[in-house]
Formats: sequence, C-alpha cells, structure tokens
Amino acid sequence: MASPARRVFLTATVLLTIIRGITLSAHPTATSFVVIHAAPAAVAVSLTTDARPLLMKLEALAGVTPSPADLPLDAVDTRIGALGATIVEHLELDLDGTRADLIVRGIERVKDRPDAIRVLLTSRTPSSAATTLRWRTSLFFGSYPLAVRAGDAMSAVPDAEQYEWLSGMAISQPYRLGAFAAPQAGWRHAGRLVLIGFTHILPVGLDHVLFVLGLFLLASNAKALLLQVSAFTVAHSCTLGLAMAGWVRLPGAIVEPLIAASIAYIAIENLVTTRLSTWRLGVVFLFGLLHGLGFAGALASLGLSDGHFAATLVGFNVGVELGQLAVVLGAALVVYALRLRPDQYRRLLVRPASAAIAAMGIFWAIERVL
Repeated sequence: MASPARRVFLTATVLLTIIRGITLSAHPTATSFVVIHAAPAAVAVSLTTDARPLLMKLEALAGVTPSPADLPLDAVDTRIGALGATIVEHLELDLDGTRADLIVRGIERVKDRPDAIRVLLTSRTPSSAATTLRWRTSLFFGSYPLAVRAGDAMSAVPDAEQYEWLSGMAISQPYRLGAFAAPQAGWRHAGRLVLIGFTHILPVGLDHVLFVLGLFLLASNAKALLLQVSAFTVAHSCTLGLAMAGWVRLPGAIVEPLIAASIAYIAIENLVTTRLSTWRLGVVFLFGLLHGLGFAGALASLGLSDGHFAATLVGFNVGVELGQLAVVLGAALVVYALRLRPDQYRRLLVRPASAAIAAMGIFWAIERVL
C-alpha cells in the first residue's frame, strides 16, 4: 500500500495537471467577453478586454513596432483604433456559413475599469435573410464568455439571450436568429443564469474555488464547514442583490485586489490556527461581502443585471451555490481517497495546500493592483 505522503504527492500531481487546463486569470467575465446583438438590419458586436494586452497582440499580428509600456491610455486607444483592420481580420462572424464583413465603428473605455476597452463593430451584411449565426476569434487567450442577444446594441433589456463559454479559437454553437423573436419569461431566464453562476465558479472562477477550499481546509467537521459556507453565502448574496439594485457600487479595481487578498488571508490563517473561531466566521462574512461585489461585477460586465431582477438574482445565486457545493464535494472525495490519519491530515495536506493557496492569493493581489 502506498504511504500517505506518496498518496498526497500523486493526488497533488493530478490536481495540478487539471488546473493547468484552467486559465489562471480569474474572473474571465471581468476581463474578456463578447456580446453580439442580432438585429434584422445588421449584427452588432461588442468586444471587451484589457486594452494593453490587446494592443500588444494586435501589434504582433500586424508586424509593427511595439508601443512603449508606459504609453498613455488615450494613445493606447488611438493605436488600437489604427489597427482596426487587424482586429477585423481575426474575428469571424458567420451568417448561414458566409463570413460577414465587419467594420470597427467605435472604441470606448469601460466604466469603472480604466484598463479595459470596448471595441464596437457592425456587420455590413444585413441579417434579415440569415437563419443562423456563429462566432469565432483568435484575439483572446484562454476561455471567454459569449452572449448573443436580440435587438440593436442600444437595447437595455434583451428579449432573449444565449450564453456560452468559448476557449481560444473554438467556434461557437450555431444560434438560430429566428429564435430571438419571442420574449423570454423571467423565470425561464433564471434557468440560464444558473449555468452562468455555476461556470463563474467552475471551471473558470479559480479565485472563488481557492477561497472555498481555504474554508474547507480549516473545517474539522461538517458543522464547521457549514458555518463558514453559510456565512460566506449569506454575505455574498446580500451584496450581490444590493449591487444589482444599484444601492452599492465599488470599482472593480478595488474589489478584485481585495478578493485576492481575502484568499491569501484565509489560507494564511489556516497555517496558524487549528480551530474555527467566532472571529473567523466574522472575517468570512466580511470577505463574502467582497465576493458578492465581484459576482455583481461579472453580471454587470455581461449586461445581465438589467432585466428580470428577481430571476437573475435567484438563478445566478443558485448556480454559484451549486458550483461551491461541487468544489466542496470534490475536495471531500480527495480527502477520503487519501485516507490520512488526523495527525497526518494537517501536516501533509492542510499546511502545503494552504501555503499554495496563500501564494496564489498574494500573486493575484499584486497583479491586480499593478
């Protein structure tokens, strides 16, 4: 029979292999995403991502001299605009299998995200005769979300919506344009938000995954775990609802580094304490408030928080909770498979895992501040 240390090593190797397939850039909905508005006259595309990485990639693709790293934001926008032809070259919007002719009609900065840019494009090809739409781009690394909506780009509340995650140059599923004709009921809309909430945790919400794992590692029994997860859930549900209602607002430039710091704090505390305290529950609740603002930012980034308030809140929250439950169950299965004695559990699993989570949280905090 393999020794406990060997079982831990083998399990860690498997987990690291899996994690390598997950983008380490947490909150992908807050960095890169695409929204397509399918109207009868034309199709509008809104492409949102971090400006400087986009400029670096465009310059490399165009084979031009790279811009200096300290280029002012307005100059970055101008430079990206000048590379509009390169942007269009690496976007594929297919209508009934025919590539639409896209043009860049504007570039704007994203509110509350000074480093992010939104590129607005329109197809020259009318979509009135088309029946299906597909999308692909090579401008993004890793996974990113795509939302397809009815109406023009100025529509505040879409009548219907599709949503999926795409990885790299993967092509989207085909979207039937005629299916956007009928408005979507609020609670049917909630069903879609369950999937969105779940995918915000798994597979791409690595920061939230690590936070939940940090809670799990200090839980010596089911009650301790339930208390921590309940405090976290109640807190992030409160701020998610308040933020969606417009009563609480905090820029992502502040929220995201604090979320990373919360991950590091929880993991570091795991290294210095062995029991759950009232103080720990209070800290988890406060950090839950921060994570709720992060969830709200993800919804707002995709424009999903404007319509069907109750259905959106419930659907997204249910998806988040299901994602967290999946993380806890997965961690429990790993612990069960290791079959460590109580004296081995902390030495061989809690301490190494907490140290790794703390390092990742500190790295994210520094990265998001810079």
